[in-house]
Amino acid sequence: MNVKSFIVSTALLATGLFASAQEKEANPNPWFIQGQIGASYSSGDVPFGKLIGPSAQLAVGKYFTHVW
Repeated sequence: MNVKSFIVSTALLATGLFASAQEKEANPNPWFIQGQIGASYSSGDVPFGKLIGPSAQLAVGKYFTHVW
């Protein structure tokens, strides 16, 4: 692993550790939009680069109650 990849990975990990959710008592609009991107890996008999596939997700939702 080279130094540049290590620094970028460490910076991304640090931002995830310090992120926190904020809770409001009365939220008039409890809708949310979430997006995710990534890569998936399958095992097989071909070289590593041919087994990686992109993945993506988009979600839209609404909170109905504070309990759930």
